[in-house]
This record gives sequence, structure tokens and C-alpha cells, in this order.
Amino acid sequence: ERTHLVLEQLELRKRGREKFRLADQLFFTRKGLEQSSGDAIATYKGSLFRRDTRTQVADLCCGIAGDAMQLHAVHDVVAVDWDPVHAWFAQVNLESVGYGRVAVLQRDVCTVELRDHWAWHLDPDRRADGRRSTQIDHYAPNASQIRKLLSRNGNGMIKIAPAADVPGDWLPTCERLWVGYDRACPQQLLLFGELAERVQSRSAVVIDDHGKERQSLHTIGEPPLPPLSAIGQFLHDPHPCVVAARLVSALALRANMSAVDRQVAYLSSDDPFDGALADSFRVVDIMPFDRRRLARYLQQRRIGTLEIKQRGVKIVPEHLRKELRLSGDQAAVLFLLPYQHRVTAVLSLRGE
Repeated sequence: ERTHLVLEQLELRKRGREKFRLADQLFFTRKGLEQSSGDAIATYKGSLFRRDTRTQVADLCCGIAGDAMQLHAVHDVVAVDWDPVHAWFAQVNLESVGYGRVAVLQRDVCTVELRDHWAWHLDPDRRADGRRSTQIDHYAPNASQIRKLLSRNGNGMIKIAPAADVPGDWLPTCERLWVGYDRACPQQLLLFGELAERVQSRSAVVIDDHGKERQSLHTIGEPPLPPLSAIGQFLHDPHPCVVAARLVSALALRANMSAVDRQVAYLSSDDPFDGALADSFRVVDIMPFDRRRLARYLQQRRIGTLEIKQRGVKIVPEHLRKELRLSGDQAAVLFLLPYQHRVTAVLSLRGE
């Protein structure tokens, strides 16, 4: 049994290095590692707890203390989790990075006296019934319990799924922020009270490995749809956090881009986009999608490395890759999308 536990920790630490700089000093559970923020996102979240003086913040449902370790860098933290294993791991992890004085409580987070704290962070369990959910009513704590926490202390940050809908009565008083990191959007944050810088807004923020903002986009309300036009010299793939925040139209208006189809989030223009909110690809060729024709085309151009991106079409990239039988020393990016009422293939080059 001890050997199994040691081997499991070695495996989890190996996986944990993708998220934590000090992973080899930390202890993980599988669930705790999967649900943890990681250094970059936790550092960014800590920066949102803006206050001139150091004060006390509660980290509720703290798990293995991924967020608490970074929150403690800017405020005094009380970490709370109902799970005794996670509470113990949180204490050990905080001690291992020199934060042994942080109080860790093993209790129901709904019983914490939040009036004793300036603000709080909550990472509710999205798998309370054993299955991952985007419905806040299925979280633990659930929406009703979270309302009670907000009534005791209005300065809250709540981590929810990127695709989760927010109860209508929360929208007038919160800021919704989607965090983008490493071409993924792992979290949506709800900011209330003093933590909300732009109440009623939707924000997409892309951060770097150090938790610093690279680029952001904000809007209140629904921006008008961008115009439809023919595909120009560049095709743009918005960052997943922009798509999750439903800010593709806002990005198009900001960067003078047009939509290529109302069904998909790809945008186009005659200039590359300079920033982290979208990747730009120089268009090489556009053709109706036909597997045999496409295979011949790629073989003639000696394209052996092909990145396949698709939206709005029922094509499995890995199945298509096998059918194309790629060979050669050239690389390209293939977009598959609905365009002018048919499935279209767009061959492009990345980063030009």
C-alpha cells in the first residue's frame, strides 16, 4: 500500500510540473490536481484582490492550496475545505513553500464567518454528484448557498466552468471574466463587490506564464455583429477565452476584421493581428472540401506536417489526417469551415 502511494505521488508530481513550479515539493490528490488553478492562473487571480494594505482573505474549497499559496503572497489567508484529506494536503503544501503560518480549517465552507475577512475566493466542486457540471445549481456549494455567502460578505470571487451560465439575479452586480492561458480557457471568474472593476461587463484576459496580463478585451452588452465578407489575406482564430466570453464580435470591431460565416468564430482581414487574443494565419489557397482533391493538392506541395482546425463542420481531424496520407518536408495549417454555403478548405501558414 505504501509503495502504491509513493508511486502515485511520483506520477502526480510529474503531471503537476505543468502547473506548479515547485511540484516536486507538493502533495497531490488526482481530484485536487485536476481542479487546481496552477501557478500562472492563481498568481493572476491573486492580483485581482487589489488593496493598498495587506488584509485577510478566505480561500474556500481550497483543495491542495494552489490558490492559497499565491493569495498569501498579497494577503493573509485562511484556507478552508470540508475534505479532511485536502485540508491536510493544503497544510503540508503551504508549509513546504514557507507559508506554515497560514491557518487551514477543515469544515463546511458555508459555516465560515466571512464578516471577519475583507474578501473571499470560492472554488466550488463541479463534480459534487460524480460528474462534471456547468450548472451552478449542481455545484457544492450550490447557487443558493453561494447567495448566502454573498449576503455575509459582498467581496467575493467565484471560479466556475467557462461554459457555465450565471443566475440572472447575479448579473447586475458582478463582472464576468474568462481567463485564457496556453491556448485554453480553463476558468470563468465572477467578481463581486470591491473585486469587480467593471460591473455587468464580460472580459477575456490572456495571461503569460508569470500570471501577467498579455492582452484583454472588455464589453458591456452585446456588440453588433461584424460584417460578412470574402476571406482576405489572413484568417484569424480567436483565443478560446474570447470565444467562451462571446466577445468575437467585439474583437472583430476592435481589430477591423470581418466574419466569414455566422456559424463559426473565425475572422478575416488583409492584415495580421498583433496580440494574444487571436492567432493569425496567412491564407495560401481556398477550395471546396473534397478529400481526394485535397490529398493530391497536399502531396504536390510536399506537405507532411499539417495542423487541422475545424469549426461548424462534422469532420474528425484525426480521421481525415489518416486519409490524406501526408508526406513531405513542408508544414501548413488547414482550416475546415462553412463558407459561402458549403464546406470549404483553407490552406494557410502560421505566424506570417
